[in-house]
Amino acid sequence: MTGKNVKLNSWKRFLKTYNNKSTRKLYKNSLKKFFQFHYDETIDLEEVADQYLNSDRDFELDVIDFFNNINGEYSPKYIAVMRSAIRIFLEDNEIELPKRTWRRLAKSNPVYTIQEDRPPTRDELKKIFRFLPLHGKGIFLIMLSGGTRIGETLKIKPSDIDWNSEPLRIKLRGEYTKNKYPRDVFVSREAREVLEQWMESRDDYIKQRESKHYAKSSRRFNKQVFPMHRDTALVIWRNALRKAGLDDKDENTGVSILRPHTLRKYFRTHHGADVEVKEILMGHNGYLTKSYVRYTTDELREAYQKGMYGVEIFYDSKEINTLKDRIGELETQQTSMMAMVKTLFENNPNANVEMARFFVWYDEVFQRRLPDERRGITNDQLDAVYAEVLNR
Repeated sequence: MTGKNVKLNSWKRFLKTYNNKSTRKLYKNSLKKFFQFHYDETIDLEEVADQYLNSDRDFELDVIDFFNNINGEYSPKYIAVMRSAIRIFLEDNEIELPKRTWRRLAKSNPVYTIQEDRPPTRDELKKIFRFLPLHGKGIFLIMLSGGTRIGETLKIKPSDIDWNSEPLRIKLRGEYTKNKYPRDVFVSREAREVLEQWMESRDDYIKQRESKHYAKSSRRFNKQVFPMHRDTALVIWRNALRKAGLDDKDENTGVSILRPHTLRKYFRTHHGADVEVKEILMGHNGYLTKSYVRYTTDELREAYQKGMYGVEIFYDSKEINTLKDRIGELETQQTSMMAMVKTLFENNPNANVEMARFFVWYDEVFQRRLPDERRGITNDQLDAVYAEVLNR
């Protein structure tokens, strides 16, 4: 396909049609690379764009040559972005290549994600959360402890939260989720605490925003627990990364390594439940369709609660739970021991004195008395044994 006189739409004018700063930056760099490939890099690129659009070049051949040349030089994901930017730019200026050409280019440059990323460590999370505002803490603690996606989290409405559930349960409707399957998720105690605080101040946040110049455009979010656009949440996260000194970027794409999506990876790696339960809670297709029906809500709640210690970054809940279990075991042993001692002393003529000795020992070991269990032991008898112990 060759050029023709068209109504020029310079690349700067084209880029202004995108509100997202990251999208503008990616598309601008993509167009730069395309024009630099076909022209001297020292030429003014805006001028070259207008010149190119009004030329008699074979645009289809130019596009094919460009992508053949860069294949393998950049990540497939970034090549897909460049392909999209160039195609939209040309079509906005009434230059349409055959669809089969774009299909062949996509096939020869398959898209698969090789961006560098990793789940954050617990210490890194503590640093990041120090710099998040209250609503930011709420959003990302739900993602971290519930395994939710950012889009799902931002669509949650107050009526979706079951405040009577322990741990807190959130119903994700089908229209919220990526695969359109509804599901229940649970969140940690620290997420619940932050969410309770946020709900107390949420109305004030909305009223304050109503006074801003962008209030009308943002009102569509007011029914959400977190009344904001996805891009706003991403800015909140990136600002916290930067302040925490953790905003390292992928060399190929320039995207942060610790993106919000890595919180789901943290959930999958650190939550203590079985893999199948975690996959269900995260909403992965195969597990939702095959396994979800095998678990009741109570079974999922119980499994989540047992493994919740792994996704609580400010509580040492695993140690607390272990200690509680140990205390429970000791209390059971104490009850059995009390019953046994009573049986042994039942027919003993000196039962009262021996029981008194036992309770003194019990008091020394466990640092508490059980007066209801003394069964007829007089205060004088008990005091006499205490005096005996003190004089040893």
